Amino acid sequence: MKSVKILIVNDKETDLLIIESCLQLSETPFNVLKATNGEQAYELAQLKKPDLIVMDWDMPVLDGISAIKQLKSSVTTSEIPVIMLTAVNRSSDNLKTALSAGAIDFVRYPIDEIEFLARVKSVLRMNQYYREKVQAENEAKKLLKAQVDLKNRELAALTLNSLYKKNLILKLKKRLPSISQKCPEANEILFVLNYFDENEEDWNIFRDYFEAVHNGFFDRLSALDAGLTPNEKRLCAYLRIGLTSNEITKLLSISKEGIKKNRYLLRKKLGLITGDNLEDFISKI
Repeated sequence: MKSVKILIVNDKETDLLIIESCLQLSETPFNVLKATNGEQAYELAQLKKPDLIVMDWDMPVLDGISAIKQLKSSVTTSEIPVIMLTAVNRSSDNLKTALSAGAIDFVRYPIDEIEFLARVKSVLRMNQYYREKVQAENEAKKLLKAQVDLKNRELAALTLNSLYKKNLILKLKKRLPSISQKCPEANEILFVLNYFDENEEDWNIFRDYFEAVHNGFFDRLSALDAGLTPNEKRLCAYLRIGLTSNEITKLLSISKEGIKKNRYLLRKKLGLITGDNLEDFISKI
């Protein structure tokens, strides 16, 4: 069975021994750490990262309430559960103060061994469930992000394939007039190529696929500014899947200066200020 680290914080040696003896009655192997004031407790918690802290209220140097607030303000120790030890004359307001500071439970003096162990085990079990829940949520977020990244790469590949086709059509259109006299069919081919170059089929396919991955993106985008042009919406979609400015200029058939101007106008419409990253902003839409 894995040993559980418990930090006992109390300025009275007798109380430290009593609490330690209570923990020894449990079948769970406890690794007991000790501190005599809140300041020592904070430093020890930062170093050892205990699974639970049992904190006395009244102590020199740094009292229990102040120590809990300090622990909760640190990223390293903020998730460590704390049980507050309180004297019998503490009022409900005092207990509310302890819970508000960050204590998860409290035990009154004199300590009842059975109640104390029950509360310790309950807090440890609850904290274990919480850690497992957080871990599961983090794993789910990682999996979702990996799936979205994969879909974005597929979208980028689809879009770049469209770009390749578009460039190929442009090259053919440039060559065909020069051979039209020798090949009468060249004019018919040129007519067909003009049709494919001008229709919106590729964009519609991209948009449907994009919406399947980023459901509601264009609606949320329009809610930010209903005056966005079709090209600005396309620019946002291309930025969302990670295309470079060079790739976007070819897809939108504009110059590098044109893309800079479009980005500037888009930032203005979306209300971004100096220092705001356009790609980061769009990734959160």
